[in-house]
Amino acid sequence: MSEEQAYALPVYPQKVDDLISEALEGMDEVIWVNGMTGDSFSLNAIASAVLELCDGQHTHEQIVSFIDGSIDSSQTNRAEVVNDVQGMIIMFYQSGLLKIPV
Repeated sequence: MSEEQAYALPVYPQKVDDLISEALEGMDEVIWVNGMTGDSFSLNAIASAVLELCDGQHTHEQIVSFIDGSIDSSQTNRAEVVNDVQGMIIMFYQSGLLKIPV
């Protein structure tokens, strides 16, 4: 079983408290800093949008739908978007950017 398969995604993923973001002007990139740990992460615009939507109010399926509607569908299909968004959410958990559900 792969590491990604070991994770069950929560219905409503939620960012940890004290995340600070700063868009880099002229670049398709956002820097996120965990104010509690000082760890920083550089995310592209799509990954950053996924993280923004992890607000405890959107399901991962709603996040997928939002991203799928925001990108050029001629270059990807929904199954790819589902896999990519789920992979990002898992990475965010592994990196300490999302609250672990209890």
